[in-house]
Amino acid sequence: MAIEFTLTLKDLILLIIGIGGIVLIIYLIILFKKLTVTIDKANKILDDTNVVTSITASRATEVNGVVDDVIGALGSVATSVKGNQSTMAAVSTLINAIGSLRKILKKS
Repeated sequence: MAIEFTLTLKDLILLIIGIGGIVLIIYLIILFKKLTVTIDKANKILDDTNVVTSITASRATEVNGVVDDVIGALGSVATSVKGNQSTMAAVSTLINAIGSLRKILKKS
């Protein structure tokens, strides 16, 4: 008993297009799965960057205050040298500014 099987050219082309469509769908599913993993990793990196940026901003504010103290202390020393302020007060201000700077550096 021989079974005859006839394929027209149209049937063959439709079969090839159907197989190609199935392969394309499988490829797209794998692609989207990998894309979600990549997006998750990018979100984690952005979260870490946000944390580092906020820490840097707070440290910059603290350092700015210390720099202002040091500038004031150096100004006091300069005016002391000119004779407008006592030397002990200028040295005391300078020591306080250096102490503030040391605290900031220890926090880092």
